[in-house]
Amino acid sequence: MTLDLDVKVISQETITPSSPTPNLLRNFNLSLADQYAPLTPITLILFYPASANNKDRVKSDERSHRLKRSLSESLTHFYPLGGKINNNEFIDCNDEGVNFFEARVNGRQLSQVLNHPIPEELDQLLHKINFYSLGPKALLSIQANIFDCGGMALGVCISHKAADASSFGLFLNNWAAITREDNNGIPQPILGQTSLFPPNKDVPSYVPAGVSPVQNVVSKTFVFNAGNIAALKAKTNYTRVEAVSALIWRCAMNALRTGPGSVKSASVTALVMNLRGKMVPALSNISFGNLITVSTVTSSSTTESTPELHCLVDELREAKLKVDVDYVRKLQVDDGLSVSWNSRTIYQRLMSTIESQSNMNIGDNVKEKVVEKWAQLPTFLIWMIMDRMMTILDNVRLASVCKNWRAASKNYCGKPRGIAPWLMHRSPKSTTCEFVNMSTKEKLILDLTDYHNGMQFLFSKQGWLLLRDSSDNSRSRLVITRFEFSIPSFHH
Repeated sequence: MTLDLDVKVISQETITPSSPTPNLLRNFNLSLADQYAPLTPITLILFYPASANNKDRVKSDERSHRLKRSLSESLTHFYPLGGKINNNEFIDCNDEGVNFFEARVNGRQLSQVLNHPIPEELDQLLHKINFYSLGPKALLSIQANIFDCGGMALGVCISHKAADASSFGLFLNNWAAITREDNNGIPQPILGQTSLFPPNKDVPSYVPAGVSPVQNVVSKTFVFNAGNIAALKAKTNYTRVEAVSALIWRCAMNALRTGPGSVKSASVTALVMNLRGKMVPALSNISFGNLITVSTVTSSSTTESTPELHCLVDELREAKLKVDVDYVRKLQVDDGLSVSWNSRTIYQRLMSTIESQSNMNIGDNVKEKVVEKWAQLPTFLIWMIMDRMMTILDNVRLASVCKNWRAASKNYCGKPRGIAPWLMHRSPKSTTCEFVNMSTKEKLILDLTDYHNGMQFLFSKQGWLLLRDSSDNSRSRLVITRFEFSIPSFHH
C-alpha cells in the first residue's frame, strides 16, 4: 500500500542578495515583452537522489546552508529577482529578497515519487506565488523538500513577468555553478531589453492570461522515454520537439473528432518560440527577460480522418520558418507584440483561422451547457457584468452574491486600457457580423446564421458574445465559437 505524500514546511527564511543593489539600478524597467507576458508562473521541480557513497553524502543542514549562501550570491547577478514588481511598469529592486522554504517529506520515498508521480501531490513540493493578488508581487520562491532517504526535491517558482523559460534556465545554471564553486562556469546575465522592446505606459496593469485562475482541474502525466522518442524520430528527420509536439497535437485532434460530441473542424495549436536567434544581430543566450513570441499553426486537413504525423510536422516547420528577421522587425514596431502576446488577439487569430480553414458557421456543432443557478455563471460573464458597474459599492455588492462571484471579482482585471476597440457592424438582412479594428485595419467576418433570427447582441468580452432571444426576454445565451451557455431566467 502506497502512503500519501505528506509535506510539512519546517522553516522559512528570506534570502537577500549578497551585495546591495546600487541606487542607480533600483528601478528596473520592464520591456514591452515583459509587460505583455502572462501572469502564470513558471515552475520546475529538480530531484536529487541521495548519494550511494556515504563519503559523498552531505548533511541536510550543510546542504541547506550551501544552497542559501549560493542563492544569495546568485541574486546579486540577477538582482531584479530580489525585488517586487510594481504596476506592470518596473521592478523595485529593493533587495527584500526571496522566500526560501524548507520542508520534510513523509509517506513516500523519492524513488517512489519519481517512479509513480502524481501531479496533484507534486504541487506540494512547490510554494506558488499568488500572482493574481493585488499590490507588489514577489518574483521568485523556492522550497527545498528533504526526504527520509536523504534525497531532495527542489521546487522553484518564478514569475513569467521577469523571465521566460530560457532565462529561467540561465538563472538555475548560475545558481548551480555557484553552489558547485565552479568559478569558470558561472554564466553572467545580460539584463534589460527595453531598447529592443520599449515599454508602453498604456498597457493594462496586468494583462489577463485569457482565463482566471482555474480550480478543479484534473492533471495527468505523460512520460516519453528516450526509446519512444527515438522510434518517432526514426520515421523521418524529426527533431525531438517536433516529434512529441506533433504526436500530442494528433492525439488531441483524434480525441476531438472521435469522442462523445465530436467536432469536425480545423485544428489550431500555438508554438512559443525563442526570439534570441532571430534578432539582428542575434542575441546571446544569456540575455535575460521575455524574448519569445506565440505563433499559431493550423492543420489544413479538411477530411474526417486525423492527419498523419508527418503532415503535422510539416505544418509545424512551416510555421516556425515564418518567424524570421522580418517577422521580428514587425514585432518591434507599431506595438506588434500586442498582437503576438495579447490573449484577445491570439483568440481572434485562432477564430479567423478556424473560420477560413473549415468554412464552418459559428453555430455549427454547438455544445450547449445549461446554467441552472446564477452561482454557476462563467467567470467571463461575471467580468462582463463588472465592466458595466459604475461605483465601488456596486462591485462590493456583486462580490457578496456568492462564493463563485466573490472569486471572480478578486481576479477581475478591469477594463482594458490602451487597446483600440473592435467595431461591430451587422446588417439586419445579413447573417454575418463584421468586426473591424480601427487601429490595425484588421477585419474579421463571422457567419452567425444560427443566431440571426430573434437574437439581440448585448455585449462581448474575452471572445465571448452575450446574446438575448428577443422572442423570450427571460432567456439569454453566452456563446463562444461552438460552445454555449444558457443562463438562468430573469424573474420580475
